[in-house]
Amino acid sequence: GNGKLLADTYELGATWGYTFNISLKYEMDNFDVAWFSRFVTGFKDGTQGFNIYQREFEDIGKEGYTISDVHFNYYPLGKDKLTLRFSILNIFNQFYVDPTSPLKVEADNSKSESINQVRAALYEPGTDYRIEVRYRF
Repeated sequence: GNGKLLADTYELGATWGYTFNISLKYEMDNFDVAWFSRFVTGFKDGTQGFNIYQREFEDIGKEGYTISDVHFNYYPLGKDKLTLRFSILNIFNQFYVDPTSPLKVEADNSKSESINQVRAALYEPGTDYRIEVRYRF
């Protein structure tokens, strides 16, 4: 890449900014609550990356994002036996694309070459509620 970043490729992966994580946890006898946040920096529009297929530089600007999750754990038989967990992932329903998400050709199966050149990123899910039951023998 001549000292520059590389554009995203299936062979070499994707380029993304810095990632910062923070987690907080409050524990009681048979209950705990945990908060996890991830902050990902983006690239400004105009940031150049080398495209190994076209042998030219292109814009690889990407937006940053912040997502947060919360987990509630209950241990009715102690932490070594039964765990009941309720989780809310992406609690603020952030609309974002993970920078490592590959660009996919639109799935319209068009015969038009110009339409098949259009690529779209895969957006991550919105708020997700989960219940988990775990038992250890």
